[in-house]
Amino acid sequence: MLKIYLGGFDSPSSFHGKIKKELLLKNEESPSASEADIIYFTSYNSEWDDLCKFKTKIKAKFILNVLDIPLNIWRFDQVKSFGEKLKFADKLTTISKFTKNQLKYYYGLDSTVVGCPIMNIKYENIRNESGVFKYLHVGRRADPNKNYALAPLTLKFLGEPYENLSNVGQDESQFGVSYGEVTEDKLNYLYNTHDFCFCLGKLEGLSLTIIESMSAGCIPVIINELTTRQEILPSDLFPEYDHCYKHPDHLSYFINKFKDNKYKIDFRNRLLNRYKDLEESFSARAVAKKINKVFDFSQP
Repeated sequence: MLKIYLGGFDSPSSFHGKIKKELLLKNEESPSASEADIIYFTSYNSEWDDLCKFKTKIKAKFILNVLDIPLNIWRFDQVKSFGEKLKFADKLTTISKFTKNQLKYYYGLDSTVVGCPIMNIKYENIRNESGVFKYLHVGRRADPNKNYALAPLTLKFLGEPYENLSNVGQDESQFGVSYGEVTEDKLNYLYNTHDFCFCLGKLEGLSLTIIESMSAGCIPVIINELTTRQEILPSDLFPEYDHCYKHPDHLSYFINKFKDNKYKIDFRNRLLNRYKDLEESFSARAVAKKINKVFDFSQP
């Protein structure tokens, strides 16, 4: 068995936390980086820099998983310096084709797409089909890239009360109901009892919220500028999203279509079918299998 040192942000909901159990079914967790065969970071953090200083003294192969290159946050010099950190990796993995293309474009580096494990969200037929739409937002609201302000503005255009909006995540909101951080079971319930999920970010390494909402039949409301849109909701399957511009007028027009119950049922079925195609790529087991293949190729 390979001895694996796992690094990266470690929490139950993080990539690290969701993948750790699956990876160690096949591999052995090493007590220290110096004794490991593979050092795998599920995301970059300062510990990567610390270990790279001693790379010549460590026998292990260094593999780094890149979530994205946040061009909306980083200055040019930060983008450039990150490239220097990537050079210490013997291999790179990414969570999406978009991030893979970023690494190739900005640094000329090859990588392997392994995906990213989602929460255990499953479709349950418990949604109240009363005709009164309920809306959900999951994630950061303070981050300008998430375009959260579009959510209440869209409700205003629709003439619907803010009370129909539920917010999940640590950032408070003056609009709707705030739940804060929730358990996986609670999140599953919320996805399954809301009609729409606002996923309004533009520059995303993947956007797991979209995939999670799809798995529960909760219709994602997105903007067509989303960087990973074609990987998740391609135009040939969901042409409706081509016209979801970054304006509440366009988003409210998209939502109003679902007042036609027959159309709503058809669209939801398309979402669930699309999720079935994606499911194998985004379960923790499937992602771990791809990572293990990278481990295998990294051995002499």
